[in-house]
Amino acid sequence: MLRPQVRRAVGECSLLRSGGARIRCRVGLGDLDRHSPAHSSPSPVNVGEHADPRADAALLPYASHPDARVRGAVARGFGTWSELPAFSDVVREALLVLMTDTDTAVRRDACLTVGQGKDRDPVLAEAMAALLDDTDRQVQVAAVHGLALHDDARCVEAARRLGPPQPGFLTEEHYLGTERA
Repeated sequence: MLRPQVRRAVGECSLLRSGGARIRCRVGLGDLDRHSPAHSSPSPVNVGEHADPRADAALLPYASHPDARVRGAVARGFGTWSELPAFSDVVREALLVLMTDTDTAVRRDACLTVGQGKDRDPVLAEAMAALLDDTDRQVQVAAVHGLALHDDARCVEAARRLGPPQPGFLTEEHYLGTERA
């Protein structure tokens, strides 16, 4: 059971930033102490959606947050619902940094965001290709999937090297199925 102060901190919220950018998110602070520095401002841990491209600007300050869960939420949140054909320069740079993060999940999430995004800047494809040699298989799978979505032929050989989806990893069946269809 969650402690009372944590229970109050977990739930749906809507953050309104300057300029009217609204972020709908689920804030989940887990077992963070109420008085810890990480608890000093609202931290979107699992960003669900934001329907305004200006919301990316609201996520940028969290891209270097000390908590990997927050950085992962930022990586997943960039570009969500965006109708823009490309990431802004600052978002693209933040995603490139997040793709080199020390945390595996953050690298994977940033790679998935880039792969599923509409931005076809060659620097993004090169960053995904660099993740084909990542030490974590799930990051490699995300890179193969992203390159396939970008119609980059490097995904074919990388998918062969990975072999069939691993049992118990449904996301591998989904992501690797993209290349094998």
